[in-house]
Amino acid sequence: MKFRYLIILLCSVFALPAWSWNFRVHATVAELAYGHLSTKKQAQLDSDAKALLAVLDKVWLNEVNRFDTASPFARTAILFDEWRMLKLGTVFQKYGVPVPKALQPIADSRIRQLHFVDLPWPDTGQCGDLGEQERDRIHNWFTRLQAARKEVKTPVGRGIVNAMLAHVVADFHQPLHSVFNIAKGCDSASEGGGINYCLTSPHQDGKGHRRCGHTLHELWDSGGGYIKSNSPHSKTQEHVKKLLAAHPHKFLNGCDVHEVGHWLDENHELAEFIFSTPEYQQPHEEYLDKTSHAASHRMAMAACRLTRILH
Repeated sequence: MKFRYLIILLCSVFALPAWSWNFRVHATVAELAYGHLSTKKQAQLDSDAKALLAVLDKVWLNEVNRFDTASPFARTAILFDEWRMLKLGTVFQKYGVPVPKALQPIADSRIRQLHFVDLPWPDTGQCGDLGEQERDRIHNWFTRLQAARKEVKTPVGRGIVNAMLAHVVADFHQPLHSVFNIAKGCDSASEGGGINYCLTSPHQDGKGHRRCGHTLHELWDSGGGYIKSNSPHSKTQEHVKKLLAAHPHKFLNGCDVHEVGHWLDENHELAEFIFSTPEYQQPHEEYLDKTSHAASHRMAMAACRLTRILH
């Protein structure tokens, strides 16, 4: 019991901003997918990744290279978070790559808008057609991204698109990147997939602002502590082996399902369990165990589907 509560404490102290799975999860999912590809495909992905890394901003390159045991391809999976304040088109232009035609209609979208899907839960109809609009938006984005992958011809361009693809496939398997609780209304900004769902007693900072030590979103971003945000960057291969042992690809059903709407439905089905832990209280051990299992399974599903897409 004490060990489980220690996970909560560690995640609250070392958690990254709540934009996506933590960086270690992204590197692990991408590396697990990469490991199931042919050596020829691996070489192509790494060649394109190295072309991108050769022109990458130094501050981001330093962060990427901390994952020194991961393949060049898997290292780039974290970049979508680093680019979150940029517009989609700007990322390509920044590295001298024309914006792919497939992405031009959404080139002005902020990267941070492309991580999340705001599906209301419970789906009572209270939020009108918000869920349908969000599904259409993400289907459009993901379809265009896959089309761009077939379109780009330069190594750097392919490196960018592959990095984006590896990242968002993982993010669209993180349940709290799909679902928000309508208990606080239909404005997802007020809840945002558990970003403001506090799992500790709130406290006031030095400026008198109410703060939360740890949120539901942060808990799920670390897979319930399955891959903690403070684990050494060099342990990517260990994380891959652990995940593969827990969820072997050959026993996973649905790896060939590439329709993003289906992935979102799977996330939505977990919402009742996810929000079953009371706000302002530390989750009990059974909840943490189930969270760790469910989150690690979502990571494994993301990896096996990414493998199929990259083939």
